[in-house]
Amino acid sequence: MAELLMQEVSSQLRHYGETHYFYSLDPHFRFEYVCSAVERLWGRSFLSLKGKVIWDEFPSAKEDEGYARHVAAMHERMLQRYSLFLPQFQRRYCFTLRPLTSGSLYCFFEEERAN
Repeated sequence: MAELLMQEVSSQLRHYGETHYFYSLDPHFRFEYVCSAVERLWGRSFLSLKGKVIWDEFPSAKEDEGYARHVAAMHERMLQRYSLFLPQFQRRYCFTLRPLTSGSLYCFFEEERAN
């Protein structure tokens, strides 16, 4: 299972490249993977997050639209796309949440570009 996840992660990273931030969650919202760009942005290593519930590690995230979108993507198994201003970074990000048949949730985000 871990090898299959890493193959899927590698494939997604090749598709989205390093311009995107990426993490994956298991069906219980525990971190399965965090890319190095997210580690730098959040100031947290993958090893410090692996197996931990995202809402326990980032409780303030339960207070914004992202929480509802993650829950909807996970439970309804439907792709979610949305934009959200994150005050801790003083930036707006575009998110794509992609549920997998394995039950995991791939989470991609990037800084919103000015038009």
